[in-house]
Amino acid sequence: LGLVRTVDLDLDNGDTRIEMTLTTPACPLGPYMEDSIHQTLRQLAWVGQVEVVIVWEPAWVPERDMSEAAKRQLGWR
Repeated sequence: LGLVRTVDLDLDNGDTRIEMTLTTPACPLGPYMEDSIHQTLRQLAWVGQVEVVIVWEPAWVPERDMSEAAKRQLGWR
């Protein structure tokens, strides 16, 4: 869906910072997605601390942020 904005990885210690957005500020899946990122990355031995930051700028726009494959999969095209 194009929700991940940036991933910064410190190659020395594996610390990872992920900036992501949500489709709307009221998106009920925000905590679930943040938790899923933490759980998934914890499984990788080389990953250190994980920070997930929700950002609102730029706002999520499906026409710009979704890949063509995602649009097709969701029936948008």
